[in-house]
Amino acid sequence: MDKVRICFGLFMACIYGCNEGAGGGQRDVKEFEGVITYRIAYRNKDFSSVFGDTMKVYYSKGRLARLYNGRGEKALSKEVVLMASHRCFYGKRMSDTVSVSDITKDGNFELVNTKRTSDDTRILGQVCRRMEIDQVYKGTEKFHLYGIFLYASDVLQVDKRYFKDWNLFQFNRFIDEAGSLYLKFELKILDDKGMEHWATTFTAVEIKEQRVDSSVFYIDTSVTKPMQF
Repeated sequence: MDKVRICFGLFMACIYGCNEGAGGGQRDVKEFEGVITYRIAYRNKDFSSVFGDTMKVYYSKGRLARLYNGRGEKALSKEVVLMASHRCFYGKRMSDTVSVSDITKDGNFELVNTKRTSDDTRILGQVCRRMEIDQVYKGTEKFHLYGIFLYASDVLQVDKRYFKDWNLFQFNRFIDEAGSLYLKFELKILDDKGMEHWATTFTAVEIKEQRVDSSVFYIDTSVTKPMQF
């Protein structure tokens, strides 16, 4: 299931992607700027050596960085989106080589279905709405990425125009619906019969609105290699 693991990592890196080239179609919003701390929980398969148990997301004006606390041999330390080039860079804790992906591509996934519902869940005092996105991998190893997003449109707001070209894993569909970053995200890996192999959940436990220093978005890209599917 190496392809599944790679696609999972790539998916998690890109679901916050944003594009500097904002176009029309949305009124100006007061965007969130600051740090979101998420607790990570695993079901059936433990990826804590790679991602750890905590993820910090830094967001400011269409720029994004994600920091992890995994300590294993293949641990990710940092992911940064460089918006002008539509690339996402993945830094590993024990390697100087940075992997890179083009997040305008579809990642070899095809949209199967979307579902929108209300939800009684409260996260950090916010009543959530729910959106589900089902995608199937188009390669020889068939599996589904099933994403469940919980969000509240009046917190963690972002300008949808930054995300309009973010085709990878259909994240622009979620942002177009929500207009905000999520408070909770669950990613399930399902086989072609709908049986769950494993799932990972990211739940916001703290939100800090603050100015984000631009240095957090830096990553050394002197040695890179393409992310392989």
